[in-house]
Amino acid sequence: MSFIALVDCNNFYASCERVFRPDLKNRPIVVLSNNDGCVIARSNEAKALGIGMGVPFFKVKKLVEKNQVKIFSSNYSLYGDMSRRVMQCLAEFAPKIEFYSIDEAFIDFSGLPQNRLMAHVKKLQKKVYQWTGIPVSIGVAPTKALSKVANYFCKQEKRGTYPLFKTEEIQQRLQELPVDELWGVGRRYAQMLSTYGIQNAAQFCELPKHWVRKKMSIMGERLQKELKGQSCFKLEDIPDSKKSISVSRSFPEALTQKNRLEEVVASFAARAGEKLRQEKLKAQMLTVYVMTNRFLTYYYSNSHSIAFEQATDYTPHLALKALQALQHIFRPGESYKKAGLFLGDLCTAYQYHLFQKSAAQKEQKVMQAMDRINQQWGRGTLQLAAQGTRPSWVLRKEYSSSRYTTCWNELAVV
Repeated sequence: MSFIALVDCNNFYASCERVFRPDLKNRPIVVLSNNDGCVIARSNEAKALGIGMGVPFFKVKKLVEKNQVKIFSSNYSLYGDMSRRVMQCLAEFAPKIEFYSIDEAFIDFSGLPQNRLMAHVKKLQKKVYQWTGIPVSIGVAPTKALSKVANYFCKQEKRGTYPLFKTEEIQQRLQELPVDELWGVGRRYAQMLSTYGIQNAAQFCELPKHWVRKKMSIMGERLQKELKGQSCFKLEDIPDSKKSISVSRSFPEALTQKNRLEEVVASFAARAGEKLRQEKLKAQMLTVYVMTNRFLTYYYSNSHSIAFEQATDYTPHLALKALQALQHIFRPGESYKKAGLFLGDLCTAYQYHLFQKSAAQKEQKVMQAMDRINQQWGRGTLQLAAQGTRPSWVLRKEYSSSRYTTCWNELAVV
């Protein structure tokens, strides 16, 4: 019998903030999106106050102030590093693991005897909390989809760990699970199923498989099989290479000056270059796009793509082409509210001709030195002149916390 566990960090962003602020234990916490726009994470205490997921912050600001909710701007440097620590901890206890998202991982425990399984799972849960301070819920079941179901009820009932193996119990839980909580069933499919009277996961399982495949493609059919105990989704312990890389930003205040937008695009190119080198990839195509406020009567949006003569991860090349692309789409007099950069046609290897290889090797050494310095002393220690020195377009982060684990200047003080 296969044993698949889903490890899910509880209220991950809020939990990351609480690790370094023990004074916030039992106090409601919300984390805001870029530019402090919407609520993207809530502690259980904040959920109990009725603060919804994705709600614009201005709509709940009075409720937040009245109940002394602690507010944080998103701190992705902290969250990314804490995620890495959690996943490293899981890898110590798991023979085969799929890092599914920043706060979720599937683990294959099929090699363990069933009489030792849950003791091992509970030990894993305690170790993650001991080593990282992040609480996790672990649902265990015969398939990935059922482990998602187990994890859902694990969180609902605050169990910590929850095995879901008995046929009668699986059927009962599927009857209790709303169909829109099923893994892979989004709003559109949930609405469609509702029109046919399908309200819970058990009713979904009873549908004819040819009907499910017709209405929801082969992925819907596989989901149905998984809920019936037949494994269809294998663990992807070797992650696929990225197909594309993008960097984008909405601005707190609209940008009208061309030189400011050039700083933005050059900074996007630098960040995209870092991501390329981290993934050991090179790009063969670049796209830059800009847009004004889409909620106004007049709206302008445009993009321009450039193909490279040879694949590259060299930041100066990326920035140069990005600025050239911007020239094609910039309109004087417009008020730009958002911009973005997209790298496509990514590859892991590229065959240089004789005269290209030497130059490419020099570029690689320059980037290695730049990345090493920025990793040691903080991002932006070394950067292109085109990125500017005092950007006026940076995100609004009125409630920002420290980068406790990735910046020497922001270490916690005891």
